[in-house]
Amino acid sequence: MNYFDKLNLLKVFGDYFGFTPYEVRGQVVRFNSKLSIYIYNEDNAKHNRPHAHVEINNQKVAVIWLDSFELDDGLEKKDKKVVNEYLKNHKQNFIDEWNKCNNRITIEYMSIY
Repeated sequence: MNYFDKLNLLKVFGDYFGFTPYEVRGQVVRFNSKLSIYIYNEDNAKHNRPHAHVEINNQKVAVIWLDSFELDDGLEKKDKKVVNEYLKNHKQNFIDEWNKCNNRITIEYMSIY
């Protein structure tokens, strides 16, 4: 049983007994001991745009909008450069991880590059 099968089983169990796991997330990449990007399960949330969270020391500091791959402000210049460089070559990883974590909210991205 893979990770996402376990998450789905936990969700079914939680729905049956009336609880929701606090937070379900999939890690896209971890650059070093402090900088990571995560995509959270948004099935129970009301967000307008698919997105990923950039975290430093487990604190959410920036958002990557997955419909346009724009990175909002909130990162230091050196961290922003690292994230943008990763984005150039790994957009499909973000789409795949979003679709795994959020099976009811599928996104398609048309590359403009």
